[in-house]
Amino acid sequence: MNLTTLFSAYCKSAEKMNRATMYRGTRFGIAVDSDFYAKEWQRYQRLVDLLEVKLNKALKEIDQQKLHKRERSHGSD
Repeated sequence: MNLTTLFSAYCKSAEKMNRATMYRGTRFGIAVDSDFYAKEWQRYQRLVDLLEVKLNKALKEIDQQKLHKRERSHGSD
């Protein structure tokens, strides 16, 4: 999975999580864990957290590659 796909999935999941947050607790003014939107929010929260970890890992790998390229180019001078 490339970085663009990861970021797109992260944004969509965050959007769905935010939508579930808006609906959560609107039934009778109470947020209940058995409520559909609470479960949906929890599911997307886990997905957002997972994708955030993957994005950070991918970005660190890109930074490391750039650093190695820079070191090699300066070392050959």
